[in-house]
Amino acid sequence: MRFIFLYILILFTAACGVAAPDALLFDAPWHVEQLNGVAVDSTGARAFILLRSGDGRTVSGNTGCNALSGTFTLNKDQLTFSDMAVTRRACFGKNVEQLFLDALARITHYRLVNGKLIFTDGSGEVAVFYRQAQ
Repeated sequence: MRFIFLYILILFTAACGVAAPDALLFDAPWHVEQLNGVAVDSTGARAFILLRSGDGRTVSGNTGCNALSGTFTLNKDQLTFSDMAVTRRACFGKNVEQLFLDALARITHYRLVNGKLIFTDGSGEVAVFYRQAQ
């Protein structure tokens, strides 16, 4: 009996240790707040990403000027984007498009901290996003 209890306890502990992607990550827009440690002004704050859950693992969003779409790969806390496509509208005035696209290309990991989505590469934070209250 004692061994059965121990076996069940080990199985339960192992099952709880499996890391599932954070549900908050998906299916609602994340608006850019910082790129490379610099706060983004209200013009750049129009930039956002939307990660869609499901088998397709697609991403869509806006660079602050142009629409973007592509796919992403997620494995525990590792996150990478691929097959990114961006419309080519003329962007006038100050915008964060190139900084935003460069940041997305460098991302290797993510974490959720205090309601913020933080993208990192090997050297530190690349981008910080927030979700608008619904």
